[in-house]
Amino acid sequence: DYDDAIARGHDALTFARAAHDTTTIARTLGNIGCALTGSGKYREALDVFAEAEQFAVDLGAINWRARSTAMRGGLHLELFDFPGAELLAEEARELSRSGKWKHADISGGIDLVLNFTRRGEIDRAEQIVDELVETIATAQGAHGWLWRLRYAQAQAEIAAHRGDHERSLMWAESVIKQSRALGRVKYEVAGLHGRALALDAQGNRHEGIVTLRAAVDRARSTHDPAMFLKPAASLLAVDGSDTLLAEARSAVARIIAALPHGIIVDRFQDADPVRVITSF
Repeated sequence: DYDDAIARGHDALTFARAAHDTTTIARTLGNIGCALTGSGKYREALDVFAEAEQFAVDLGAINWRARSTAMRGGLHLELFDFPGAELLAEEARELSRSGKWKHADISGGIDLVLNFTRRGEIDRAEQIVDELVETIATAQGAHGWLWRLRYAQAQAEIAAHRGDHERSLMWAESVIKQSRALGRVKYEVAGLHGRALALDAQGNRHEGIVTLRAAVDRARSTHDPAMFLKPAASLLAVDGSDTLLAEARSAVARIIAALPHGIIVDRFQDADPVRVITSF
């Protein structure tokens, strides 16, 4: 519920500034940036992440700077700016290590795994997986369950690129199960999308299409244009409709209009899902 998250985030920010609570200010700025990203307000999100990073620099809080940098990298990753996302993930990991604060190091590492996998650089992705697996398996608290969920998604995508559709399906089912238990809609959509592609690759197109429709419907309910775009492009490729095509084109236009001009727009427009949508 991005609108509510943004509103409550600004309330928290007001209270924290009045109380000079620097920890809550730093945390809340990052949270607002993530909510703005989900709502498709990318320029605003980038401004908030920049504010969060400058606040952390002024405060001398390297951990909060690493966190905001990793979150900003996540925006680039969602919009297919893989080189930009890579640079930010590496920066976040370096900051995290220099501050002896592992959270952004691990989160940024998972971002790199997803990044390299989506670019088809599977060997690079698996090398990082090997570095992270023990820490992820033993991590506690909120980061522990989130890391394990994202790790499962990364494994599903790696297996899909390797052509191991049975293993991809297994990991996708794990992602769906974990996401539903934790209320993580973003990864539920990703899991459904992966499940659909694996089923289709195994020759079960009908069930794959049914699952793709479920992913599209679930993403649509969030009003997150980037989340919607990926399964929508896959569904258009196998079972499209004029209504879905118009909706997907509207999502593309909305994202482009919300982005700052420059290379991030070029990379978004050149991404495979976007080209599928614009080629019809």
